[in-house]
Amino acid sequence: MLRCCSVNFAAQTKIVLPARGYLYRCLEYGVCPRCGATISRFIRQDSGYDISVVQRSGIKAQRELIKAKKERERADALLKQGTLSKQHYYYGTFRLTRRKDERGNRVYIQQQRNFNNQAVDLYEVKTKYYSLYE
Repeated sequence: MLRCCSVNFAAQTKIVLPARGYLYRCLEYGVCPRCGATISRFIRQDSGYDISVVQRSGIKAQRELIKAKKERERADALLKQGTLSKQHYYYGTFRLTRRKDERGNRVYIQQQRNFNNQAVDLYEVKTKYYSLYE
């Protein structure tokens, strides 16, 4: 939450920055609803879990936003991206089909999906129904 003119308001933009020796760094940016001033708040947490907050307004806040955007873009450029970078990490998920089983419940298909959203159907999930009176 940002604060200006004795009013708390939510940030319009929040940018999580690379750590650079800290545990956490981020910048929150917004415009005061009462006076229209631009407000930025830079938050960082060091290895001793101490949190430091610096709030700026006006042209300094705009400069902080531009600087944080450039820093985030540089960090994103270093990340692996493309069609083969996340190809070999998988997780399991289920897909609901339109078919129904003998009790009228919808049938699920178990899938193997990678982080490029390519999915392979593994098998149909079979539900075993037990009766208490058998």
